[in-house]
Amino acid sequence: MRVIRDLDRAGKASGGAAVTIGNFDGLHLGHQALINAVLKSAAAGDLLSTLLSFEPLPRQFFDRSTQSYRLQSTTEKLFQLRQWGLDQTVLLRFNQALAQLSAEDFIEQILVAQLDTRALFIGDDFRFGEGRRGDMEMLLKFGQMHGFSVQSLAPVCAAGVRVSSTRLREALGSGYMRLAADFLGQPFSLSGRVVKGQQLGRKLGYPTANIPMHHRPCPVMGVFAVIVETWEGAYPGVASIGHRPAIGGSELLLEAHLFDYSGDLYGQRIKVNLIERIRAEENFSSLDELTEKMQQDELQAKMA
Repeated sequence: MRVIRDLDRAGKASGGAAVTIGNFDGLHLGHQALINAVLKSAAAGDLLSTLLSFEPLPRQFFDRSTQSYRLQSTTEKLFQLRQWGLDQTVLLRFNQALAQLSAEDFIEQILVAQLDTRALFIGDDFRFGEGRRGDMEMLLKFGQMHGFSVQSLAPVCAAGVRVSSTRLREALGSGYMRLAADFLGQPFSLSGRVVKGQQLGRKLGYPTANIPMHHRPCPVMGVFAVIVETWEGAYPGVASIGHRPAIGGSELLLEAHLFDYSGDLYGQRIKVNLIERIRAEENFSSLDELTEKMQQDELQAKMA
């Protein structure tokens, strides 16, 4: 999959493109339906399958507070998109200039002039351009003028409700990991490269694979039953995501203890699938109290 961050340097696609547009944060079932529609259209019309998104996400640009967290890092999103077999993903830099670009100019300059869009797929609530003036009616009008089709996909439902990034955030924030998995079609996961930590867990009998979150706001906190995917295979385990107040920690860290694993994960990129939330992060008065709680967490994780 080709990743394009600067359309001006990439040049116009030859042969036309089947395109979907959106934030694609979390890549839930609704997003997957759009991607599958693009792939099918591209294969039928010999077009480039193209996903058009933004970095940073518009909600991050307009709201710089810590509450405007995202569900995936850019690296995680691109890694997952590669698995679908898209020809290209375009990440437009969302800045003041793009925020002020009119809906008409967005269509003319980006969809038509730069992407040579022939087929466009959007969600039923999609809006774009300055003041969110662009809508389905405008796209249909310009599609007739420039020769591209437009299709709005119906909402995707799971667990009896419409799937959306907002509902996914709510499920994760409430610790409803099974519901989040229903929205995603798979468990919610975090990934990163394992670094060497203080090795306190090893001294307590619980060696952990540590992934620093690099000050990235995270939609989940606490202790979880997990399945960790490594180069060698997948292993059940228990993981903590938090600031480790019991040992005076400050940096947000993911620490995963893998059951029945004795290899070396340092430097390896792993994926941690969160299966069930066991409890919130807690403080403890002693390491003995912490160790006792970790033993209880292990038992609960093995029953999850």
